[in-house]
Amino acid sequence: MLKNSLIGVWDALKYDAFIWSHGLRQADKIATDMTGPEKLALYRLVRETKPKVIVEVGSYLGASSSFMARAARTAVPACQLHCVDTWLNDAMPEGNRDTFAEFSRNTQSYRSNIRAIRQRSDEAAKDFDLPIDMLFIDGDHEYDGVKLDWDSWSPHLSDRATVVMHDVGWAAGVQRVVDESIQPIASDVGRLPNLFWAHVG
Repeated sequence: MLKNSLIGVWDALKYDAFIWSHGLRQADKIATDMTGPEKLALYRLVRETKPKVIVEVGSYLGASSSFMARAARTAVPACQLHCVDTWLNDAMPEGNRDTFAEFSRNTQSYRSNIRAIRQRSDEAAKDFDLPIDMLFIDGDHEYDGVKLDWDSWSPHLSDRATVVMHDVGWAAGVQRVVDESIQPIASDVGRLPNLFWAHVG
């Protein structure tokens, strides 16, 4: 028991050191359902794959957006992160409220890298005309909603794009879309308990 608790303390210290040394202190304070390891996985994926265009479906208060934007700023400064959300908390358990002002404040430091698209995901995809190098889906968790997000955005993916899916650990709808639509075309698959990523194409 003592050994396990010491490992937990050591992991927390390493996490805090990483956050401080990479300029992520403010981003790490933003309320989110994502864990520290999940946020670091997003950060590292951006640093490693160097996408020019990222689309995030479901941005909430901007924690994951800030981690990705920070990574992009150091790895590929011209990268544009397109954050797609209604910011009305449609899929959040806390209930409906307008969170756009909070998102805007939280991501203000990355305004030059972030474009907020305040629309339903499927509507925003119709007018999108850039090849997507990284797609992060963290919106609706029911099968029909996740499938609509995937079907709406996947035609815009560039060759060897990176796809990331959150809540794959508990949401059956997310896991089903991963199994049916993404795994058959995936390579270099990675996973945390609640986060899936892969190259597709």
